[in-house]
Amino acid sequence: MFVKLAAIAALTLTAVTPSSAQMDGSAGQWRCRHANQTISNNPFETWMYEFQLNLGGHGGFRAQGTYTAMTAGFGVAFQAQGRWQQSSEGIMVQGTEQRSDGTQMRFLLVFTSISPDVISNRYQSPNGILVTHCER
Repeated sequence: MFVKLAAIAALTLTAVTPSSAQMDGSAGQWRCRHANQTISNNPFETWMYEFQLNLGGHGGFRAQGTYTAMTAGFGVAFQAQGRWQQSSEGIMVQGTEQRSDGTQMRFLLVFTSISPDVISNRYQSPNGILVTHCER
């Protein structure tokens, strides 16, 4: 799934180095949910993140919260950090995630809907729906 997201992100956003002025509006603290559900309700591919996201004014980010897989039925704490960038087409957040169970993996979020108090994205494929929603 993360490989698909990387491909979508590469096609969706133009890789640019944002100016401080571009990033000022989106920088700051956000409360987020990031969830995936398959059309078939496959429990091995249904999961959700709930977390605090801090988009730093100079392009760095930190996230901390809980990852819950439907198959496990309980949350695992995680932290992520890396870089974020904004273009006229949206925001891309990418870095490394470390879970309390020792799992380490790529962390990637894409936001195509941006307002002062909400950043979000909804991607639907024939296999399911991926939704990310953050509020101030």
